[in-house]
Amino acid sequence: AAASSNAINEVGVQPGSWIMFDNLSFFGTGITQQILNGDFENWSIQSYENPVNWSTTNVRGSQLGQFSSTKTTDKTEGNYALRLETVKVFDDTLGYITNGTFGRDSVMGGQPFNIVFDTLVGQYKYSPVGMDSAAMALVFTKNGNVIGGHYHFFTPTSTYQQFEVPFVLPQIPDTLRIDIASSSRDGFIGSTLFIDCLLYTSDAADDSL
Repeated sequence: AAASSNAINEVGVQPGSWIMFDNLSFFGTGITQQILNGDFENWSIQSYENPVNWSTTNVRGSQLGQFSSTKTTDKTEGNYALRLETVKVFDDTLGYITNGTFGRDSVMGGQPFNIVFDTLVGQYKYSPVGMDSAAMALVFTKNGNVIGGHYHFFTPTSTYQQFEVPFVLPQIPDTLRIDIASSSRDGFIGSTLFIDCLLYTSDAADDSL
């Protein structure tokens, strides 16, 4: 395995760091086996789509053709909505999307945010398998420290319904991370969550002016 940044301690990681490799092989006497495609001459096409400004598990699922996050024309406004399905990828059951980034052992980052009180609203519909449950988490941080968080759980519905997640924070944050999962921790393969039209009520009020 190789990484262009400190993948062990995740210290000093910066966008733009790069490293190049070529002609990997074992060296010495008695070598009977070489690294397959160590010269990186042979490539295969593996493509998938991600929503802009969001991170998904699709990069892992692309190896098996299992994509948990896909766009759909089953929407309430515009052209597309998010379809998030719990799928099996290797040993994990995944149906997860975040506006942060996936770290070595956790999800990090988010989007710049400096509002103390507001309400996140959106449209959803949910088709769980068994007693599964989908959820959304809002994680507010300042200087890398968590200062507030809110959870919203989605109940089953076959038609789009509006949901609201109000929040009031003790201080001004600098970052908001939104995590959305189509299943609980021990999810069921096939549970499917649709999400559309996420916005803040403050934005909606501004748009109405």
